[in-house]
Amino acid sequence: MQPRPVDVVSWMIEIERRAAQHEDLLRRVAAKATGHTLERSPLVDLVVDRHLIIEVKSLEDDVVAQSRTALAQLYHYRFVYRNILPTARLLVIFGRRPVNASTDFVTFLESCAIAVTWADADGFDGTPVARAAAPWLFG
Repeated sequence: MQPRPVDVVSWMIEIERRAAQHEDLLRRVAAKATGHTLERSPLVDLVVDRHLIIEVKSLEDDVVAQSRTALAQLYHYRFVYRNILPTARLLVIFGRRPVNASTDFVTFLESCAIAVTWADADGFDGTPVARAAAPWLFG
């Protein structure tokens, strides 16, 4: 496969747009976490009360790639912080429900011990596992 030319200006604008969407989703989550201790690190999007490691994905790209990336990142965080956050649960928050015609990524991620939630027009929605992991997010 041949590399294709890239319009650098368009590429940079797209990167900035995605970064802004990511930060907006993080702000929405943080606003729901009133009364909880929030932490960020160079790796992790958000740690809540030292018991919940959160990764945020906008799902602007392919659902398959974003779900696989979330899985890899969260498992990496669990390993890196295993001595500091030994009992932390894992949660991914998508910018929308991760739907793919051929694969159910919600079931897949939860089978890997990752709770799944997503933003919607009214706030956040998610599975019963996610609601148990972060009940403050759904109120």
